[in-house]
Amino acid sequence: MTVRIRSSSIASIIDCPLRGLSIALGLVKPLPSTAPAAIGSACHASTAAFDHAVAAGHNPKPNDTADIVVDMIRNPEEEVDWGMVSIPEAERRALGVHTRYCTDVAPKIDYIDIELKCTPMLVEVEDIQIELTGTLDRACVNKDNEFGIADLKTGARACSQSAGKHKGQLAVYEILFENTTGEECLADPAIIQLQTSSEYMVDVKTVENARAALVGDGIQIGFLQHIARMLKSGDFIGNPSSWLCSEKYCPLHKSCIFK
Repeated sequence: MTVRIRSSSIASIIDCPLRGLSIALGLVKPLPSTAPAAIGSACHASTAAFDHAVAAGHNPKPNDTADIVVDMIRNPEEEVDWGMVSIPEAERRALGVHTRYCTDVAPKIDYIDIELKCTPMLVEVEDIQIELTGTLDRACVNKDNEFGIADLKTGARACSQSAGKHKGQLAVYEILFENTTGEECLADPAIIQLQTSSEYMVDVKTVENARAALVGDGIQIGFLQHIARMLKSGDFIGNPSSWLCSEKYCPLHKSCIFK
């Protein structure tokens, strides 16, 4: 049995295995994208274009790639449930954190890879073949010339959330980066937090022991082993305390016995 798991789905699988694994296995049809997701996609694309311009030796200004935000908000590639968020409001939020990222975050980080499409990697866990996949937001080098990875997270409460909730995803990115490039990640991974509320706060937080959370530390098993055991048994528990437990985010919500 081989199961493909995207790095970005690790947190949602752990948060609510029933929802996360049902989507990862293609057992349910994903719901339309939401306003926060569309804003996040626009910010990812615009900031990546900005960083590519810097890497190419140019001296871009935030406005030079801001049109990408506007285009993606007004012409999304997939269906979006905007809810109570208007298109002008979505543009305002995305452009606000785009500008803050370009002026306050990007100049302080030495990137070596931007939007790196990693080579998929097959690992065997509990007799289950798991294919890890993902596109890495950023790879960087610190002042000690150590390689590390960084992932952008957007949202109205991005800066108030724990960066540690993304340990599984960060660890998968580390493993995929090493497998793809042959370079070892020695620096702690980081979450670049872009808060899409009116304050447009930004922050960079490093995360310790991400690899141990994913694969275990010899005493406790990690996320991958827990996921493999659930896949093997077919027992996926629901989590009614999950912030994704709503009709807006979960395609199983109407029929779920756990909510």
